[in-house]
Amino acid sequence: MPGYVPHMTSAQRSAQQAGSSETARKVVLAGWAAKGVVYLALAYLVLQMAFGSATEEASTTGALQKIAESAPGKITLVVLGVGLLAFAVGRVLEVTTLARPEIDGKDKAQAAVLALVYASLAFTAFSIVGLAGSSSSSSGGGSSTEQQGSSFLFGLPGGRYLVGLVGLIVIAVGVNAALKGVRQDFLPTLRTGEMSSSIRKATTRLGTAAYVTKGAILALVGYFFVQAAVTYDPQEARGLDAALREVAQQSWGQVALIAIAIGLLAYAGFAFLESRYRKVGSSASGTV
Repeated sequence: MPGYVPHMTSAQRSAQQAGSSETARKVVLAGWAAKGVVYLALAYLVLQMAFGSATEEASTTGALQKIAESAPGKITLVVLGVGLLAFAVGRVLEVTTLARPEIDGKDKAQAAVLALVYASLAFTAFSIVGLAGSSSSSSGGGSSTEQQGSSFLFGLPGGRYLVGLVGLIVIAVGVNAALKGVRQDFLPTLRTGEMSSSIRKATTRLGTAAYVTKGAILALVGYFFVQAAVTYDPQEARGLDAALREVAQQSWGQVALIAIAIGLLAYAGFAFLESRYRKVGSSASGTV
């Protein structure tokens, strides 16, 4: 049996378990660092969009493509893909072997969804550098998946109402995320006792900005789903990239995009802080 040592004493077994736990903890924290890099690149793309020079899609896939533009970037992307895979595995570890008593069924369900999302993103990173099939990114402004999904829903009985319901749920999730930021509900998942007063203050501000930005982006995407239901037009359902490009066309668009980019930078910064101070196993998510 792999890993089994005959006649192992209880002290030796405890040491082995502690070693395994520490390895798992490092996998979890490495995943948060990888996530921070992705959102740094995404913030850069949104800033490019704000000043009219964006070439890549302003989405997590577009951020990965941006990183891969040079030879060193391709190497970085491979490492990042491993990190994103670690993030996916970490979500499972935090609700199983590393779980604290407060983990419940909701956390486990959320962990399963996040594991799939970030495993898919890791696969996309490997695809971009040619290590796994072909890249799954689309050239349709980032909205083709959303439009296909809404078209499918429109085809179901009561489909128009289903699309509207999806939009309202996404908006509700966004509002809830923003409220978590304002209430600073993220602090209990961090080892704040190990922080200096200045680090704690910075973490609180970054975390608030991260959650509020996440909420605003989700509300924006949800709004376009509701708009698709009202107009009965699946073309109105848009993903992050298309939603941001719509914002860019407004008279106030540049200011809004700069604010979103700053929020995404805060999001990245908070992910880096989580990679250092996260109370592993305290929740399934953190900044998702």
